[in-house]
Amino acid sequence: MGDDCLNDSCSNDGDTGIQPDWRSLLAGALEGICAQLDPSGQVFASIDTARRSVLILLACRLAKDIEEQMASTVDSAVFIQNNDTVAHYIMDFQRHARLIGIDITTVSDANVRWLLLTVKNLNSIQLLSIIHAVPAFEQSTVEVVAAATMTKDNYREKQQQRSQIDYNDYQQWLSTLHTVMLHDTIVSQDEYDCLMGLSEQWLGVRQLF
Repeated sequence: MGDDCLNDSCSNDGDTGIQPDWRSLLAGALEGICAQLDPSGQVFASIDTARRSVLILLACRLAKDIEEQMASTVDSAVFIQNNDTVAHYIMDFQRHARLIGIDITTVSDANVRWLLLTVKNLNSIQLLSIIHAVPAFEQSTVEVVAAATMTKDNYREKQQQRSQIDYNDYQQWLSTLHTVMLHDTIVSQDEYDCLMGLSEQWLGVRQLF
């Protein structure tokens, strides 16, 4: 999302004075964000919007580690060009992507590297766009799951008919994000608040998974 959404043109709809729907603005920004992070289109190919957003969030957390490593290196350019060093983060990213059901092992290292090195430049509004791209879980489906007569196969069929993401997928996404944050064996207060916020936004509950 560019600076257009931060200037006056974003606060008014032409000369009508009508405030635009902020959700539409955020949704419209996502394609631009993905083009910025994955200009080749290879990383996000065949990945639905929700999983693409979670993948970006995973990359954001790993990018934090990369940035800290670069800060401790005398020459950042040497760090970026060091294939062995960056390969570690690429493999870590691939491994965590698999935990949320995404296989990016066929994506070139150069494209994954670009994603990991550019995702740290996202601003808060762009991150908000990414988070809101994941639809909130429909609470009514919890009652369906709890029904004793509902079989697992029947439940999955209804989920597909309703284009509803499975509750377990949300849990796995949050659990994987938690795992990445535990890289240093402890979750910071900011990271904890982030996980709680995501849980509340997506599932309507504040808890770790």
